Amino acid sequence: MTAAVPAQRTHRKDIQGLRAIAVLAVVAWHLDPRALPGGFAGVDVFFVVSGFLMTRWLVERHTLDRAALADFWARRCRRILPAATLVLLVTLVAGWIVLPATRRPELSFDALWSALYVVNLHFAQGSTDYLQSFASPSPFQHYWSLAVEEQFYLLWPLLMAAAAVAAARWRRSRRLLSGAIVVLVIIASAVASIVWTATDPASAYFTTPTRLWELALGGLVAVVPALRGRAAGPVALTGVLAAVASFAVLHGSTPFPGVAAWWPTLATALVLWAGGGGDELVRRSLVHRALAIRPVQWVGAISYSVYLWHWPVIVLANPYDKDTTLLSWRTVLIVAVTLVLAWLTWRLVEEPLRSRSPRVPWASVRGGILLGAACLATTVLVVGAAATAAPSLAQVPDYPGPAATAGGARSIPAGATADAVAGRPVTGYVPAPEDLHADLPASYADGCHVQAEVAEPVECRWGDDGPLVVVVGDSHATQWVPTAEALAEEHGWRVLAMTKAGCPFTASEVAMSGSGVPYSACMQWNAAVAAVLEREQPALVITSNAPTVAWDGGVVPDEGADASLGTGMATAWGAVLDRGARVAVMRDTPAAGFSIDDCVREEPQSLGTCEFDRGPALERAGTGQEEAARLEPRAALIDLNDAICGSSTCYPVIDGVVVFRDAGHLTGSYARTLADHLERELEAADVMPTER
Repeated sequence: MTAAVPAQRTHRKDIQGLRAIAVLAVVAWHLDPRALPGGFAGVDVFFVVSGFLMTRWLVERHTLDRAALADFWARRCRRILPAATLVLLVTLVAGWIVLPATRRPELSFDALWSALYVVNLHFAQGSTDYLQSFASPSPFQHYWSLAVEEQFYLLWPLLMAAAAVAAARWRRSRRLLSGAIVVLVIIASAVASIVWTATDPASAYFTTPTRLWELALGGLVAVVPALRGRAAGPVALTGVLAAVASFAVLHGSTPFPGVAAWWPTLATALVLWAGGGGDELVRRSLVHRALAIRPVQWVGAISYSVYLWHWPVIVLANPYDKDTTLLSWRTVLIVAVTLVLAWLTWRLVEEPLRSRSPRVPWASVRGGILLGAACLATTVLVVGAAATAAPSLAQVPDYPGPAATAGGARSIPAGATADAVAGRPVTGYVPAPEDLHADLPASYADGCHVQAEVAEPVECRWGDDGPLVVVVGDSHATQWVPTAEALAEEHGWRVLAMTKAGCPFTASEVAMSGSGVPYSACMQWNAAVAAVLEREQPALVITSNAPTVAWDGGVVPDEGADASLGTGMATAWGAVLDRGARVAVMRDTPAAGFSIDDCVREEPQSLGTCEFDRGPALERAGTGQEEAARLEPRAALIDLNDAICGSSTCYPVIDGVVVFRDAGHLTGSYARTLADHLERELEAADVMPTER
């Protein structure tokens, strides 16, 4: 038996307006996070709207039998899969052509995860790998939210059907039981979101259990009575203003989703609740009239296609992920191309395939399911073939091979900058492009550079006798392990390395990078490292740190981070110095801030494209280092950046050696060539290790 279809509802312009606001926020954030730092919350607005619409449809069905569930899934297939399939396949083909050849395997596998609508799990897993945080963004990264919604669409009808069965068996109100299930889901998922965001914020961002409550919140609005009367207009206005404010106030270091996600989601729920009564007062209200203007409604109508296209266009137009500004000619062009592609997709794919005319084969329930199956099968077959072929087609074009001599920093005279050798023609370089990401300090392979979740240090040792030199800190300290090894071979030192992702050597508390939650494992690790240093009594401790977020009961604002972190680092250094050891603090190195490794691979004949300005790259480098050196003047602040960059320009290749392996780190090969420069600086600062 086919379930009866509810009466056709009046088109809600406020929902279309919410979609427009949400997608514009996401696009602006992706183009320039500095312009709209909380624009990522536009996705949360979409989640609430989707949960509301899906729950309303399910609850208003007279019955929720197998036929009704099949009808629901057929509608979702027609609505979601064709456009998503088109964008995915076009992006895959364009990515193979535009993006670096070495990215083809990654591109193909990301597409495969996206085609199966489990890419959120893939990105959640990848987000726990610190090395991946410097990788180029995937053009399929935005498919994570589609994956969350598709998983919701599979689960939610079953829960609503269970409520219908229970209501019939117990002779209770179906809407009441549906609401009870919705509330239970909200509570369970919201608690999971708060806990998960605090303990594993990177993966919490992508996973369905931490996001399910947002869709369920929209479902709650669908089962409670709509707000009516004079209060509806002010409530809707409050909701819209609160949602827009969240886009401006939230930022990348806000723990999310967690508690913070209640801001944009509750704001969205208020708008949906206030607009559900259909009162004339609401339709005449300021917020409803603003959301109902034609340009807003047009963007809302094509918002799904805008969301699908905008991120691939951004990535493909900027293959090296260089910084963009919101009002530049490049971003204006990106927005124009996105809108044209979105309108065409809406006009030629979305609208025709949503037709319920009996003359088209996909209009029936069976036709909709078959259409969805065809989309999935086509995508998996094409993407699977690409993934199979990608490894053999990932060669770097025009790699000139290794240089006849690869001096790197060894060729830079003492007291000079890299400008002294930058004019030499690049006839080749090492490491080879395909080996760049693997050109790591030995501490990675030996396991003593531990990841974020590890609280105990792992000790790597090289050399059998001589004074002990310890390298300690985050990944920017790890960069100096090859340099220390080179000097150890020459001077007979022993080297001990203990480093941890995103964790500087400090006695103060820091936040986990990109999450805005306290990095408790870092504090535990630092305490254990201090105990090792007290036991080992090294002759020299070499340390450094990348830009770091300070924590003092909350995220310390940027203007206070240097003082907060510097105080803690000075305390940690002082404890070492008080025991008679020396401390050498390596001034943090400039970070390219874009995929310089991809640039080197793709531009072997025009490496000038891969250069960047030294000044801006050092503005936020090494949080707290100078303040700590002022507080603890016994520590030697060593600056080798003249041997890494010129006076104003940083070069991708110096005398046959690639300088940077990613957006934020030196290659191990180049770090090793800095040994002579480090030796001179250690001697000048009178911290060169000697027998004790």
